[in-house]
Amino acid sequence: MSHTSIRIHKLHPTQITIGFTAVNERVKHLSHMTRDELHTHIRDHHVPVVSWPEWRYYIVDHHHLCRALRDIEVEEAELVIVDDLSDIIWPSEFWSLMESKKFVHPFWPNGEKRDLIDIPQDIMNLKNDPYRSLTTFLRERGIYSKDQTPYIEFQWADTFRWAIAPDLIESDHLKAIEQAMLLIKKYPDRYKSLPGYIVTK
Repeated sequence: MSHTSIRIHKLHPTQITIGFTAVNERVKHLSHMTRDELHTHIRDHHVPVVSWPEWRYYIVDHHHLCRALRDIEVEEAELVIVDDLSDIIWPSEFWSLMESKKFVHPFWPNGEKRDLIDIPQDIMNLKNDPYRSLTTFLRERGIYSKDQTPYIEFQWADTFRWAIAPDLIESDHLKAIEQAMLLIKKYPDRYKSLPGYIVTK
């Protein structure tokens, strides 16, 4: 896999949503770093992308990081090409391959699947899904970990949509995390079956 740097505004999302609350927390974390610490953080967190002709790159992970970097006016990120589809000419073939490889997740904030055309072309135009913030916080607390399952965070997010109010996640994410932990303890079999599950604390 090849590594290079690129201006973040040239990167294209492969999903419709991110969690704004999680992004804001990431912004706070990055903002407290020294210049050298931030440089090291960016260097150590390569953005995985799929390449297409004319130097187009599609993000397949780290959408939250890219948005947070843009929010603090960092213009470049380090990327790693995980799949090179630059020999594909027709858009229909490209997107068909992206779907078959599970490199794309065109779902609305309510979990409804949408057309590929609804995916924004710029990281700044992604929509807010509070449940993606919640699952980010749970992963950071060691409740589950990323494995090879594509878009694992969305699978976890969908399990909380029926039980935790989105407004609570936005206004008091620590309280929302407590509610999520209660659900995990109440329905252990449901959550143990999810990819990446580690342990109930």
